[in-house]
Amino acid sequence: MPEYLQGVDRLAGPGRVEPSPAQRQTPGERAQGSTFAQMLEQEVRKREEVRFSLHALERLRLRNIQLTPQEVETLGGAVSKVAEKGGRDSLVVMNRVAFVVNVPTRTVITAIDQAHLRDSVFTQIDSAVIA
Repeated sequence: MPEYLQGVDRLAGPGRVEPSPAQRQTPGERAQGSTFAQMLEQEVRKREEVRFSLHALERLRLRNIQLTPQEVETLGGAVSKVAEKGGRDSLVVMNRVAFVVNVPTRTVITAIDQAHLRDSVFTQIDSAVIA
């Protein structure tokens, strides 16, 4: 093959398909991409998590309120919705349990079960959500 034609078969022309950007990545670049995706996913999950104050943990224990991981996730989603609306201190009612949550810190301040909800007055909240 003449020197001037070498490499012509690698040129894209009519009917030829060039590799996609993902195919052009080296294995190291692809590994970094998945690491980045994993890190991004972890950061998103952290932002969805809620924390429980010591007082809230004590109330959960005293009132025998047990939360499944799915319920904690639902609570986190409710807090995210309130945050989107600009809520700062919110009452979240979920499965007959009320949670008072500081939205900016995503911290559950206290938890009240149905037996203790009767005649309860919640003050200093600016929003409420039924989850």
